[in-house]
Amino acid sequence: MRTYVGKLMLWAMVLVGGVALSGCSVIYPPVGATLTHYANDHVVPEVLASNDVDISTCGTGAGLHQLLESFERVVHRPHIAMMDTELLSGYCAQARANEAHLMYLQALHDGQANRAKDFHIVEQRLQKLTAQRRYAAYHDFVAAYDHFGDAHACPRFRNDQDQAEYLVGLITTVQALLSDIQAGSVVGVPQDVANRAARSSACLDNAKWWGMPEAIRAAAWMSVPGTAPAGTDPQTVMDHAVETATPSGMPLAATFAAIAAYGHGDTAREQEAIRQFVAIDQQNKVPKKYALLGEIGRLEATYYSDQIWMKATGARTPYEGLGRFPNDSASGKADDTGDLLK
Repeated sequence: MRTYVGKLMLWAMVLVGGVALSGCSVIYPPVGATLTHYANDHVVPEVLASNDVDISTCGTGAGLHQLLESFERVVHRPHIAMMDTELLSGYCAQARANEAHLMYLQALHDGQANRAKDFHIVEQRLQKLTAQRRYAAYHDFVAAYDHFGDAHACPRFRNDQDQAEYLVGLITTVQALLSDIQAGSVVGVPQDVANRAARSSACLDNAKWWGMPEAIRAAAWMSVPGTAPAGTDPQTVMDHAVETATPSGMPLAATFAAIAAYGHGDTAREQEAIRQFVAIDQQNKVPKKYALLGEIGRLEATYYSDQIWMKATGARTPYEGLGRFPNDSASGKADDTGDLLK
């Protein structure tokens, strides 16, 4: 008995000593796995439900990125969590690029050529950073979900959150290409990723997800001319996407319509899409658990409105004036340009 007890004590000492010597190498894997699951199960839903875009993108997205990426050193790469931090931090960079572009337009309006040139350089640098982050998100998205770009197969979704993650992955894929184009195609995002996203968008129910699958398809086809199926008019598809979004209260498809119209230089259609955004947004029906998507849509719609106002007046959209434009005065609507306090 004494010998048996002695052996148990010896093995216990060896085990304790081994844990002490290996220490962190034993603790890190379960901690990494736990935090990865926590990020997917709790941080992501918390972020999607937030209406503070700055904290979610420049705070959570940028702040958690390297922490989550470091898990790859001890466990498998957390692709979905990484996709989320990359797409969030990508929007953070995009917001800064948007600000630089508005300053560029203001400098042009005021005849300040050197300032305009400098702001344009800043914008291109930030668009490159945006494209890099979104392209990284695209790679993690593809690694996390099977059959991306396959017109005949879809991943097996576990729940609605999984589908929501898939949706934002598709959106970011298209945005990665657009950002790279604006940066001069220096990142090298392949043009076929947009068409692959268009095919994969069919894996999501269009009505359930506020017309966004159709909006993604239309935006992808518009961004790379000649990729739409024979006999399909991308603008008609985009119009139907916005029509589908209208009763849902989620105005994101209207934002995509404005972005697509801007890309084609169609200011009248761009303004109409922004008005449609406002009409949908005023319903105050954005699902609370996806509030962030609605807020990002609002900021993007405001940015495209700001460009129109900046070119015409040298100032942004008047406060609480989203949905009105400088040329509205021709039809008897106030344009607010005569009152500097508005």
